[in-house]
Amino acid sequence: MATIRVTKDELVIEMHGMDKFWALRSSLSIPLAHVTKVEVRPKDAHVSNMKGAVRVGSYVPGYVLAGYYYMSNGVGPNAAAVFASLEQAEHAISAWPQGDATPREPSHRDKALEHITRATESMRAAAQAAGVDPADKGRGWAFYELHDPEKTIGLDIAGEKIRRVVIEIEGQTPEAASQAIEAAVRGR
Repeated sequence: MATIRVTKDELVIEMHGMDKFWALRSSLSIPLAHVTKVEVRPKDAHVSNMKGAVRVGSYVPGYVLAGYYYMSNGVGPNAAAVFASLEQAEHAISAWPQGDATPREPSHRDKALEHITRATESMRAAAQAAGVDPADKGRGWAFYELHDPEKTIGLDIAGEKIRRVVIEIEGQTPEAASQAIEAAVRGR
């Protein structure tokens, strides 16, 4: 299992005993500023939800899930899909006939194009504020260290090679561990 330690700027996850072997590392440090979300997340710890994963680590059913997993079906927000949908909507609206336009009133098509343009600009601004690349398809590496999926927390990480961490914290409930990490992230 793992324990957590918070320094001024980092969350340090330390593996103990055989878990160092299973996880292929003894510790993992994550800048607190890069932790974007922390929550109790047992669904992420079930192998059945890890479609498209390439494993570099250990999985012994009913005993341990540890190491690195490349999630080709995504671990983070799929911003590229959102922007592709907005682009498709814009193309579809552009194909509408002008029809009801008058010199004083824009057409329904023009109004719809204006709305989709504003929506796209808002989404780009939100993505930029969240540090998400609009071309990001959400794929990436996840790190796992757990024995009981029902006792896990998940952390979403921005700006790092590892985009998600799913861990079981020794001696803490998932709720207490996620609250402690959230408090450290807010207090940085």
